[in-house]
Order: sequence, then C-alpha cells, then structure tokens
Amino acid sequence: AGVRSYVSLFVVAWPRLRRRAETLANTLSSAILEWPLLPHVVHWAALAAYILLCANVQILTRILASACPLQHWYTASAISGRYRRLIWAHIITWNLLGIVMHPNSLPWT
Repeated sequence: AGVRSYVSLFVVAWPRLRRRAETLANTLSSAILEWPLLPHVVHWAALAAYILLCANVQILTRILASACPLQHWYTASAISGRYRRLIWAHIITWNLLGIVMHPNSLPWT
C-alpha cells in the first residue's frame, strides 16, 4: 500500500512538475542566450579545465590572465565601486612584489 500511494502521488503531481521544469528551462535558456559574456565565460572555463587537467598548475594564472579578458573587466568595474582602495592596494602590492621577486629569480605569478 505504501508504494502505491507514492506512485499515485507522483502521477497526480507530474503535470505540475513538468510545467515547472519547462518554465525553468525556458527562463534559463533565454537568460543564457541573452548574456553577452557567455562566450568569454565558456572560453575561460574550458581553458581553466584544460590547464588543471593537462598542464602544470603553476602556469594557470599566467595563461588565464593573458588569454581571457574577464578578469580585467571585473577588476575595472570593481575599481569604480566600493572596493576601490582595496583593489588599488592589491594592484600596487602585486606590481612591487613582481619588481623585486622576478629579477632575483624568485618564484613569481
């Protein structure tokens, strides 16, 4: 009797679940297709997955920073926001450390 009641509840609820799933799928597909950054996100994700699976992890930041503009676009938008001082401090510290560490053959990036 227990299994039959669950099956009957599922049969009764199926049309509503199906409509909800179709609505969600339509909403997501329209949002994804209208999102202008989707090609960049897909490129960044594929490149990151390839590097993590097939290359040395130490080159991850170099390749992703040079091949994908998303990181730079986000930083540019955040500089104009409320984290402006924090991001400027990070950029200045990063560059000063690079100036000191790279010529001395210390690991950098």
